Amino acid sequence: MASASSSSSVSGKKPFHVSLLFRHGARAPSGNAYKTFEGSEGVRNRWKNPHGEGAVLEMLTPVGFNQSFQLGQYFATELKRGRFFEPTESIAADRIKWRSSITERVQASAACFWKGFEADGTVIKRVYEDEDPTDTTDSHIRPWTDKQYSAWSKGILGGVSDQELAAQHDQFLDTIKQRYNVPSKYPNPMILNGMPYVHELLECELYLIPDQIDLLSNEIPQDDNLITQKPQFAASNGISSLTLGISLEEADLTENLSRIIWYQRFCTPDAKKHLGPKLLKEFIVDVFDQRPKEEITIVSCHDYTILVTLGSIA
Repeated sequence: MASASSSSSVSGKKPFHVSLLFRHGARAPSGNAYKTFEGSEGVRNRWKNPHGEGAVLEMLTPVGFNQSFQLGQYFATELKRGRFFEPTESIAADRIKWRSSITERVQASAACFWKGFEADGTVIKRVYEDEDPTDTTDSHIRPWTDKQYSAWSKGILGGVSDQELAAQHDQFLDTIKQRYNVPSKYPNPMILNGMPYVHELLECELYLIPDQIDLLSNEIPQDDNLITQKPQFAASNGISSLTLGISLEEADLTENLSRIIWYQRFCTPDAKKHLGPKLLKEFIVDVFDQRPKEEITIVSCHDYTILVTLGSIA
């Protein structure tokens, strides 16, 4: 995401500020996604903790560490070759404003990004906080911690649009309930709202190398090779080999339904009025901040942070 006085492709002018938002790397499922479908033996076995009881959740995979490292390398290369500003041999840290979610996997992703980015000097790390300095709920970039948004989003669950869409896909939603042993007491509109969790489980497993599950962590690996070397996937890695037992057609439908739910939650006018102002205000302040040299904002965040931002500026 770049903020500029005018498009360089139209006028030949360069941006005067660039804002980069990036999602944390590939990870294990969230607690909510896992709990929703832990009735499935396949889900339980895939994410079983190899060192004890319970499941491995919320932690970055080796793929996730490497993704963030490569992104840092790529962005630094683009800056040095003059993609946004004048070409330079090194990037001074005092040109950068850096922010991150307080979530461990996001902080770990940021650390891997910086290892690839290699700024010249020490980058000042700034964690998101609300106006109250004692409040670390991270509500700027984690919508669920915003009380007003949370109340609004719960209020729209199971509405008319959900009921109509669920009715169109009753057979598929019934299949999801049966396959993953979801209690029958949950109506299909509620299962529909859980489709992003199915999508999440699919994505998490696609980016998991099964024999590396004991390497999942939110601590930066001591071995730099786990960060800098691109992991090699097995030839069989793909939808057909997932323990979720889902077909390509079902995966496509899962993604389409998830997109509808995401749009409803993050990109509609009602959603944007709860979430957009906080983020956009910060980006605008960054762009017009008069402190010298700080012309780059880098934010390590979540997927829904990016959804909210894109929805709010659309």
